[in-house]
Amino acid sequence: MINLIGPDRKKQLLAARRNSIWVRYNFLLVCTLITIVIVLGGTAFFYYGQKLGQDQSAEENNKQLLGTEYIKKKKVVDEFRKNLTTAKTVLDAETQYSDIILDIAKTMPPNTVISSLKFDSTTFQSQQTLEFRSKTLNDALALKAAFEKNPPLSSQVRFSNVSRADEESGDGADTAYPMSITMFMDLKKPTSSIGGASTSNGVSQ
Repeated sequence: MINLIGPDRKKQLLAARRNSIWVRYNFLLVCTLITIVIVLGGTAFFYYGQKLGQDQSAEENNKQLLGTEYIKKKKVVDEFRKNLTTAKTVLDAETQYSDIILDIAKTMPPNTVISSLKFDSTTFQSQQTLEFRSKTLNDALALKAAFEKNPPLSSQVRFSNVSRADEESGDGADTAYPMSITMFMDLKKPTSSIGGASTSNGVSQ
């Protein structure tokens, strides 16, 4: 076989063939790189989606746990607030009978003592009945006048009974304070009452 292709032409053909091969290699290389990028990108996207799902699931679990804990804490706080409200109601409703008794004792003049008195939530719905003893009739009159002059504490003061105990009757009368006095009066009314207080022969002047 006779080779009629000249050396230059032959070189060009070889160069063209090599270029064609390089083009094919480059094309395959590019396709391979693109495939690798797609696979890597898909894998990364898949794992990223998995991570987002796990994070979301963990967040929901945390919210549930926090919600349960919040509900428990809220119940404790609500119960504590309820107890405080109950305590405040009780304290607000408590009547300071001791203050009233002290005010009565401060108002009483010398030579008089409280024989008996009783306070509760019902007695303030009407006039109070207070029993005293004094040494003389003048002391009894001074006692009535003292309460009449103290309107913040008492008003509508009047005698119900004033008598002298029989010192020889042997009935246990107080010989130091022979005058027995029963008075009616309107005392300052407490804002509310939940109990009572009483005293007998408990305050003297």
